[in-house]
Amino acid sequence: MYIERVKKGKHVSVLLRESRREGQKIVKTTIANLSKLSPEVIDNLQKSLKGSNLVSSSDIIEHIECADTAPWGHVEAVLTALDRLGFPELIDPEPSDERRVIMGVVAARVLRPWSEDSTSLWRESCSLSARLGLNDYDENDICQAMDWLLPKRAEIEKRLASRHLNNGDMVFLDISSSLYEGSKSSLINQSDEEIFSENSSLIRRGYSRDKNRGQAQINYSLLTDKEGRPISIKAYPGDISDASIILPALNKVRKDFGLSRVVLVGGRGLISDEDITMLRQTDGVDWISASRSTSIKSIVPEKGFQFKLFDEYDLCEFTAPEEYPSERLAACVNPELQNKQAKARESLIEATKEKLDKIVTRVKAGRLKKKENIALAVGRVIDKNKVNKYFILEFGDYFFNYSPNEESINKEKTLDGIYVIRTSLPVEAFTIEDCVRQYKNLSRIERAFRTIKSVDLRVGPIDHRLGDRIRAHLFLTMLAYYVEWHLREVWRKLTVSAPNLAEMSKSRNPVSPARKSEKAVKRATSKMIDESSSIKALDFGEILANLATISEVTLVLKQGGPNQSDLPFKRRKKFSPFQEKALKLLEEIPKYPPR
Repeated sequence: MYIERVKKGKHVSVLLRESRREGQKIVKTTIANLSKLSPEVIDNLQKSLKGSNLVSSSDIIEHIECADTAPWGHVEAVLTALDRLGFPELIDPEPSDERRVIMGVVAARVLRPWSEDSTSLWRESCSLSARLGLNDYDENDICQAMDWLLPKRAEIEKRLASRHLNNGDMVFLDISSSLYEGSKSSLINQSDEEIFSENSSLIRRGYSRDKNRGQAQINYSLLTDKEGRPISIKAYPGDISDASIILPALNKVRKDFGLSRVVLVGGRGLISDEDITMLRQTDGVDWISASRSTSIKSIVPEKGFQFKLFDEYDLCEFTAPEEYPSERLAACVNPELQNKQAKARESLIEATKEKLDKIVTRVKAGRLKKKENIALAVGRVIDKNKVNKYFILEFGDYFFNYSPNEESINKEKTLDGIYVIRTSLPVEAFTIEDCVRQYKNLSRIERAFRTIKSVDLRVGPIDHRLGDRIRAHLFLTMLAYYVEWHLREVWRKLTVSAPNLAEMSKSRNPVSPARKSEKAVKRATSKMIDESSSIKALDFGEILANLATISEVTLVLKQGGPNQSDLPFKRRKKFSPFQEKALKLLEEIPKYPPR
């Protein structure tokens, strides 16, 4: 440590500093501003730093007190990411209290995804509130900031689209749902009329992807770019069908984002045949999807797909002009899925046979006599597992017999492990292998939903009653995922995840399941980031927890005397090699806005 005098105009600041070497650079850190101290104290302190024994270290320690200790490292990482992503300008070009609150809520959701009121309490226990100047803000301020944010959502999404989407780019679309648990958490016991009259129009009963049958929920769609970065999120009533979101999403991409040409990628349950008919009639729109299993049967040859036609990538490109006009089709065979489906069907047939044999025994023993009673018993067995197509059933009064439907079973075997990719993209634009790869990249948006809905960001259960608050809540969660997506990408080198996934996907078989590289397998086994390092690999949550152990300690040097003020200064512990590498990797986050 040393004392340096810095002159700015007529004012001279006396600073206590330390310096350290980082590579070829000398980095200076200011520990405290000593300008208010008397010249005699500054002179004595300077002599002490040069080695003069004017005062003992024990005397100095007696005058130093710890005023505060706050976790610092994880907050620094997230705020650095916000800064590099140009987050303040992304939210609103003009500084405001609401903008600072939104930044705090987004950072807090990445750091600790609790509800808004819990967040306002938790942020006081770390350096986040001090860094953003939010010490005097509470949950009411957060709700006001959410109301301020929502009208800006369309403009923010446009800014995101301008960063990450270009004409002709692929956009990925999917839909999910979250349980509603607001003031009417017992909605399962209410009539639909009560739900509709007392709550937002978004809160409805519908198909639950989380198996929460009969309970009220909110649906929402997520739009991402080809890398999985979130661009737009939109809330829908909980009872809306998946196929109903295609047109609004497409209009947003084309009209709101100003893209005249786009390639839409969606799952087989999302893009229906009716949607495809509409897409065919829309200029500047291409699409990639997959055919439902029930639809595949209409284009399967009588003898099934001949596996000798499949090339080294286990796929065969073909057309079906009558059923799928102006489309390219790719039949993909996955041997692992083929074996899995065959075993599952065989197991299901055997289990059903055992139950049907018991009915045969009951009929022969005279415990089941009438035809209608036999039919009811058989129906309960057959309908439970939807296996009617596998059996030929014969029954009447005092009689029941069954036999396997070999023709139906053999026909289904021809479809084992096969799925069909559909696309309107011309040959010169994309090879069929690339179309299959892009369809399988829907896993990136599935990862987004897992992150948003899991403990990482915890979007639900949703307890806001007002529709606009629900929309703002979802939008805040999407913004938090945008930040987390970039952090996960640069920290991939510190985890057991495979590096360079984009490059790997271009070279590997597009049909077969993804497999870890040899390097990733070694990393997963050794739990080290590389063979030459002793740094242990951690997952995303563990990296944040590790950085949180870096605390910022506020110390106070007691001057003594009525006219001398105390001298506060901050210190942090020395970073571990892992922490130093994690913070250094933040420099790889793109500096926005680049345009």
